[in-house]
Amino acid sequence: MNVLAIIPVRKGSKGVPGKNLKLLNGYPLVSYGICSAKNAKLVNKVVVCTDSEEMAQIARDHKVNVFMRPPETATDTAHVELAIQLTIKDQEKKGFKPDVVLLIQCTSPLRLSEDIDNAIKKQLETKCDSIVSVSETPSHFHPYWQKEIVNDQLQSIKMALDHAQETEVDFFEKKKFRNRQELPGKYYWKNGAIYLFTYNTIMNIGNRYGNDCRSIIIPSERLANIDSLEDFEYAEYLLKTNKVKLDFSLDK
Repeated sequence: MNVLAIIPVRKGSKGVPGKNLKLLNGYPLVSYGICSAKNAKLVNKVVVCTDSEEMAQIARDHKVNVFMRPPETATDTAHVELAIQLTIKDQEKKGFKPDVVLLIQCTSPLRLSEDIDNAIKKQLETKCDSIVSVSETPSHFHPYWQKEIVNDQLQSIKMALDHAQETEVDFFEKKKFRNRQELPGKYYWKNGAIYLFTYNTIMNIGNRYGNDCRSIIIPSERLANIDSLEDFEYAEYLLKTNKVKLDFSLDK
């Protein structure tokens, strides 16, 4: 089975200017995505998809492939799926057609190579269309506690829980849960570390989820999503205190 890891990075970043080139514990942020994918045992090929020659050179230094994405795929409003599809088409022209594709986002630098291999193994076992990495939602962010403001009135978010006995849209007001231990069910949030999908899902269905989407769970305490300078500081704290131990080398 051919497994392709694509790392889309671009020059523009409004939250943290030059984010993908910014040093995290001494290494460019983009290097974490490259090296985690490169070290994964079940990944056959890694491609950095970028509009930046500087990031392209970092990829070459790490001895992985580069696809220079068109400018229109690197804007704030462009969907990453288009850049992924163009990267796959470029690889097909070069004689490599992937069966499975991984989207590796640089904003999740602390994913492990083991996490990537676990996602691939699960796809092999289940033959699903896609796999998304998730983390358990902390109790203080449980859906029951989430509210919206409508005409200055605080209201419960109206949503149905198909797996619950009560599926009316006002489910969250049927019972008052005062303690987090009483909250019903477990919920998960997409942590952005790993998106895996089959060739058919991204190229023919046209999205990264398909009809059969599964998950792998990664503990949130060893993840960091880089959207601000504070996120950088938190990620550095996790690395420097050995609260997160990477299973890949960042050296070229």
